[in-house]
Amino acid sequence: MNPFLIAETPNAGPHGHRFLVPPECDWDDARIAEFIGRGRERAEWIGGNYIAVSRRATQHSTGRSADEVLVLVGIDTAKLTNADREQVVQRLRDLLAEVDAVAGAHKWNGEQGLVVRLPVLGVWLDSGFPALAARTAVNGPEELPDKPPPRVWRIWLVEAVLLAVVTIGIAELCRHVFRPGQP
Repeated sequence: MNPFLIAETPNAGPHGHRFLVPPECDWDDARIAEFIGRGRERAEWIGGNYIAVSRRATQHSTGRSADEVLVLVGIDTAKLTNADREQVVQRLRDLLAEVDAVAGAHKWNGEQGLVVRLPVLGVWLDSGFPALAARTAVNGPEELPDKPPPRVWRIWLVEAVLLAVVTIGIAELCRHVFRPGQP
């Protein structure tokens, strides 16, 4: 998989949120959403084969606050040094600041789908990460973003604690109400 950039903007003209991808990206909106979703969870997220950054932006059509996300996909982050990671994150932040201007300059008249192909994302990759992207390209199968562990165990833990508290409370109540030898 060759590295590429994907973005989400809340300012796709009258359409609100849209995914921005380079023309060579053939992913569907669900696959793109997997990676963009990681970026929404934190201001910076480094996965096995991607680095995502995000920021809060104002949605021009509504005035509401919304997420704007940029993800570099298809790099082997394990091969990056700490200095490389910091450099990539900073470059992504710099480019993220330009996503709003790119969305504002695009003609949104005929766009119907969630995924919009824009050549500028390929230009950004070539100009912002040329040596780094080539040196760390992932040669294996595509990975989905790292997923956090399921929260089901937390629900069971809360239920177990509540059950224990209720059981102890009932036992204490019974002990005081039904003392042996008292009528």
